[in-house]
Amino acid sequence: MSKSFRSIAVFVGLALSGLSLAQSPAEQSTQPAFETVEAAQHPYFNTGSLPEWSKLTPAQARIDAKVALRLAQERIEQISNLPIDEACYENTYQAIEDSMQEVQRVALLSQHLSLVSDTPERREAMTMLTELNEAIMSAIYTNEKLWVLLKEAARPEKLEGCTPAQKRAAKQLYDIFVDNGAELPLEKKQRVLALEKEMLQLSLQYDKNLQDFAQNWELLITDLSELDGVYPEILTVMENAALAKGLCTKDKPAWLVTLRDETAHALMCLCEVEETRKKCWHAVCGSGADTPYDTVAIIDALMQKR
Repeated sequence: MSKSFRSIAVFVGLALSGLSLAQSPAEQSTQPAFETVEAAQHPYFNTGSLPEWSKLTPAQARIDAKVALRLAQERIEQISNLPIDEACYENTYQAIEDSMQEVQRVALLSQHLSLVSDTPERREAMTMLTELNEAIMSAIYTNEKLWVLLKEAARPEKLEGCTPAQKRAAKQLYDIFVDNGAELPLEKKQRVLALEKEMLQLSLQYDKNLQDFAQNWELLITDLSELDGVYPEILTVMENAALAKGLCTKDKPAWLVTLRDETAHALMCLCEVEETRKKCWHAVCGSGADTPYDTVAIIDALMQKR
């Protein structure tokens, strides 16, 4: 996954999607939307069949993200204050999933839009959302009262009436809490959170490099024989791209290959000239190698921190 949202993917995308396995598709489709805020005011929260794409602007993402995280924090606080002896799957594990519905919605839609419509404004919104999410993650994983409740609700006798899917979902979230330091002493727990924050910043830079490389990589071909096997329709797209940038004329045509319009991927599948395919393959799989957008150093740093 591309992830300016690597941190979100760890908690929302993995833990909570795991919890969703405890519900059938029918149950998920009828899951009530948030109750305290009008959907019309926050289009990222809309759970209708089709997103209202025109309303999902970067500015609206910033607004809806803040509201989503505030709602999640309030719900997590309510869960944390439950009496320990009342802890069960529904009011802990399932309740945590329900508390994050708006966060998941904003995260998934924002991630998708950042991939198909990369702009400085959307990047700024994504960075803000990621950092806000990091804050709530830290609060959740260091919440001692919540962890005590999760351990209580995970006892075999408390899970007796649960379905196999619910038991699996509970174990997944329990294990993710452990992996993120829930059982560590406070000092080590803080170190884990600090590392997560450092990795988050590296991941954001990694994605920025990939996006910048995809926006800037180009291959100009002036010899049509280097494009043998490519469909005429694709040749027209590439020629028009070169014309639009003033790189050729109608009398002296050229063909511009980019990652922006997927023509590089098309040439890898269709072009009969090995050298042309090789150039495109290096661009697609190299991910900025040997350019200002190289990610090797970032990957090394991430591996060390992991």
